[in-house]
Amino acid sequence: MMKKYLSIGVALLIIVNLFGCKTNNESKEIIPLQYDDAYSFSEGLAAVKKDELWGYIDKNGNEILPFKYYWCKNIIVMTV
Repeated sequence: MMKKYLSIGVALLIIVNLFGCKTNNESKEIIPLQYDDAYSFSEGLAAVKKDELWGYIDKNGNEILPFKYYWCKNIIVMTV
């Protein structure tokens, strides 16, 4: 299985296939280890999987879109 990573200038933690984040400078937990899978942050949001459903969180771990989707993708905004 290919792992996807949360990347927001913090250390990614994966313990027994649970995803979360800690800050680099203080080792303070900002996103608890509670997600089954995760994509990188894009446009301030990351797609994360919990209990077999996907939703989106912000960089503080707040739920932005509820966990009700069977699949998802990263948010990509392109400007010309």
